[in-house]
Amino acid sequence: NFGMDVFDVEKYNIHGTSIRIFVCFKEKRKIEEGVKRFLELEDEKGIYKKEKLDEFSDKVKSHKKYFLDLLMELKKQDKKIIGISAPAKGNTLLQYCGINSGIIDYITDNAPGKQGKYTPGTHVPIVPPAQLKKNTPDYILLLAWNYAESIIEKEKWFLQGGGKFIIPIPEPKII
Repeated sequence: NFGMDVFDVEKYNIHGTSIRIFVCFKEKRKIEEGVKRFLELEDEKGIYKKEKLDEFSDKVKSHKKYFLDLLMELKKQDKKIIGISAPAKGNTLLQYCGINSGIIDYITDNAPGKQGKYTPGTHVPIVPPAQLKKNTPDYILLLAWNYAESIIEKEKWFLQGGGKFIIPIPEPKII
């Protein structure tokens, strides 16, 4: 039997709250009390009920529409939009929303291994951060939105020059 057990679970206030799940082969470890508490909480919140899942699905679709409408309106105004940072969650957002190089000119990223490449599926070029000052946009989309404060602080020259940041999550907003 190669079944698996969740033997522990921990909640972290990172990335908008994350849950770390610990798994082992069946019956190799004692199931911690936290697992029971999380299962009870899931049951209490009804997160597996169809109505709850439909509600979540509707919220995601609504968010996508609002976000895309915002970006498309900026593009109609001939505004240049670029992205900062190319994390997996940012690429998931780009893919789900169908945001490609027709909407975002490029993405800057500090990781040399990402530079000179393209985002998967959406083909947005990834360039070194120095490109930002050479080819300054009107708007910067924060693809690592959980680090918005530190990125905005680091790039405050952009705001001072009249640029604006787009923070896509939890609700799209421009600052």
